[in-house]
Amino acid sequence: TLLDSDDVSTLYNARNGTGGYTPPAPSGQGPTYSEEVLGHSPIGYWKMDEGSGTTMQDSSTNNNDGSYSGLPTMGISGPFSGATGVTFNGIDQYASVPDTADLDLLATDDFSVVLWFKIGSGEWGDTDWLVTRNGNGETDQSWDVRCYADDQFRSRLFGSGGAVDVLSASTTNCDDGAWHMLALTVDISSATGGQWYLDGATYGSTTDVSGADSSRDSDYTLYFARRGAGSYHKGSLSQVALFDKELTSSDISDLWTAGGGA
Repeated sequence: TLLDSDDVSTLYNARNGTGGYTPPAPSGQGPTYSEEVLGHSPIGYWKMDEGSGTTMQDSSTNNNDGSYSGLPTMGISGPFSGATGVTFNGIDQYASVPDTADLDLLATDDFSVVLWFKIGSGEWGDTDWLVTRNGNGETDQSWDVRCYADDQFRSRLFGSGGAVDVLSASTTNCDDGAWHMLALTVDISSATGGQWYLDGATYGSTTDVSGADSSRDSDYTLYFARRGAGSYHKGSLSQVALFDKELTSSDISDLWTAGGGA
């Protein structure tokens, strides 16, 4: 085919990055995982990809950096190419972010938590808190993401009628030494608003969370691999993101795909 002058100009601009032309991405090449996360405007996003030091950087626009305590093992091989993670010993190692209004969730706020975790064979602990904002215990302004019964996860929310537990299924072996992507999404006013996802797919049935009408705007520290009153997590964490909205099943699927999931 004979190229005209416009064709030649377009090709030249594509090669030299001029003329406002952006060549299309190769087939099958989508956004990176961090691009996918940031595209949903998280209120906090801690990649946990630091190789050393004590600072845990927040990659969201809020810039609420945290810190590592107890010298956890940093820079381990992460859940996907280019990612690393941090391993905690389950005794005295954790990370934390000081209280900030940026992380407050009001009584009417939907929210979502997405993270990657890895637990060694036979090391599942049913009091392992993965991410929590619950002060010195479970109170009416708290939320958490924790391991519960074997291969089951629980988040405890609160309302005027007491605790509201969002429970996952328990059918997948999660203490297998492999990385898994875990997500909790909450439509706070819905009778079917609480949903867990494991590796991009729903993990259990929905939970009625309409009774969880207490504000989650506490003055508490945000903890990783522990809760305020203790109870540490033995395992690894990476890519923890918090959103002040309910992510859809399609959003979760897109994150899983961006992280290399099939």
